[in-house]
Order: sequence, then structure tokens, then C-alpha cells
Amino acid sequence: MIPPGYIVRRPTAEDAPAITACVLAFEKACFSEPDFSVTELEDEWSRPRFDVESDAWIVLDPSGAVAGYASVWDEIPHQDLSCDAVVHPEQRGRGLGSLLVDLMEERAADHFAFGRGQVLLHNVVAGPDSNAQRLLESRGYERVRMFLRMVIDLGAPRPPILPAGISIAPLRRGFDERDFYDTMKASFTVDFRFSEFHPYDEWAQRMALWDFDPSLWWLAWDQEQPVGVLEGRPLEDGDGWVKNVAVRPSHRRRGVAAALLASCFGEFRARGAKKVSLGVDSLNPTRATALYERSGMTPERSYHFYRKEFRAESALRQFPTRAGN
Repeated sequence: MIPPGYIVRRPTAEDAPAITACVLAFEKACFSEPDFSVTELEDEWSRPRFDVESDAWIVLDPSGAVAGYASVWDEIPHQDLSCDAVVHPEQRGRGLGSLLVDLMEERAADHFAFGRGQVLLHNVVAGPDSNAQRLLESRGYERVRMFLRMVIDLGAPRPPILPAGISIAPLRRGFDERDFYDTMKASFTVDFRFSEFHPYDEWAQRMALWDFDPSLWWLAWDQEQPVGVLEGRPLEDGDGWVKNVAVRPSHRRRGVAAALLASCFGEFRARGAKKVSLGVDSLNPTRATALYERSGMTPERSYHFYRKEFRAESALRQFPTRAGN
């Protein structure tokens, strides 16, 4: 139910700064240093199959300010949906969280029209946001994972220590993309949600949209074989972000990942960055968290990963005019 005086509509490009301000206010209430940006929002809107006119909503309060935002992306078409929602901290207690969950689940019900009896809904919730956690659990979501954001303050340089026979170099645009992708995919075979790894063509399509700097994308080579990769991105505040770091199973426990990280940290330091951050599954079977700690990183934030099996029969009861149509 929409509270009196509030409006729900689809966002437009002109709403991006106001949506970003809402997310930043939410992050500030949860964490000491919010860092969401318009660029990050636009990157989310550029995902394959994502359509702002059907997969996103904003809630406006009576003054016209953005009070909440939500989106749904079918990360695996019509099977696996990534959901995200935030409510401005000054708008809590008005039922907006429940409203946004309703909107996301109503959109999820549309995917039953493609012949599957269920879809998986995933939602990542900030560790301090106990209200959202209680809401999702009351709606049948199960907490299945905790992710950490880890950070390193870049102080004195730490030159990479290269394992014997290993060389590290930045990605060569137009030559190394397929090697980069294949190495990353081969390295994630035991990781959580590996089955959701995107096909190369889709990955390359998104890559073409990113304003990425190939000097921050690194490959580790054993002779002519690519054995490890790291994907780094500059943040708008000048600091660094590591989106992916991966090593083939055949070359783990040899210091390849540590050398990739040190190379990345050194490049960001040379550019004037003060810190570098990354996200990690706390239950990662390769013990990545311990690796990052040995590399000088410490946990900065925590996020809970929720999952719900959303079935056609329950969706039909909840949204009788949508499910299966």
C-alpha cells in the first residue's frame, strides 16, 4: 500500500542524482563513509536485459523528494533475480520497505510467463540494517551468506614478490580480453553462485560500456599461459576498487594473488589513491579473506545475502493478475 501523499513511478535519467543522494543518505546511516555514485547507478542501469521502465522504481514523498528506490535484474534470464532496495533513513516507519518488496516480487512474478515454476530472488542487505533483515525474513527470505568489504590504507610501497616463473602485466586491449575472461571463469569454479557466471559475449558487451582503464586490469602469466587476473577500477573520489581477483586452481598457494594485489596497490598508490577496497564472500572456499588480511587489508563493512525461492503458486496468490501471464 502506498502511504497517502506518496507517489511510485519509474525513474528517468534526470532522477539519477536524486536517487544517488537517497542511497548516500542510507549508506551514511549505516556506515561512516558512504561512497555510492551516479556512475555506479548508471553502470547498474546498463546491465544486459535491464530496462529502467520495467525493472526499477522510485518512491517520492509529498514534497517530491526521493524517499526510496528499488530495482530487479534477471541476472540469469527468468531464473535468478538480483533485487536491491533502499529507503531514505528519514522515511523509515512508513511502510516503504514493504512497498518496495511488493514491487520487486510483483516484477519477479512476470518471469513465470517464460515457463518456469520458480525463480530465485537475491537481496543484499547492509549489516547494520536490522530493519531490512527482519522485513526480508518475515517475507520468507533466508540469510545464506555474509560478504565483507575489506580495505587497505596505502602507506609505504610494497613491491610485488613474484613467484618463480610468473610474470605480471596489464591487460593489452584487443589481445588479452578472452584470456582474461577464460582465466577468471576457470578460477571461479568452486565459488558461490558459479553457475551464474556470464557468457563471454555478455561480459564483453558490458566491458565495452565501461570506461575502464586497461592499466588497472592485470594478468599473471606462467610462460604463455594466463594463470591469474585482477580487475581494478578507479573510484570517483580517487581511491581504488578491486572488482575481481582470481587464480587458476593449478597455481594457487604460490603467491600469485598476493603479487597481483601488490601490483594493483602500487599502481593506485602511484596515482595518488589513499586506499583500495574490495568485496569478499566470508565463506569463500579458497580462503580469500585470509589472503587479503595477509596483504594488509582489514574488514570495513559487512553485508548479508538473502535468498528466496519464489514459486508460481505463491506468486499467483499474492499477485493474481501477474503470475504466469
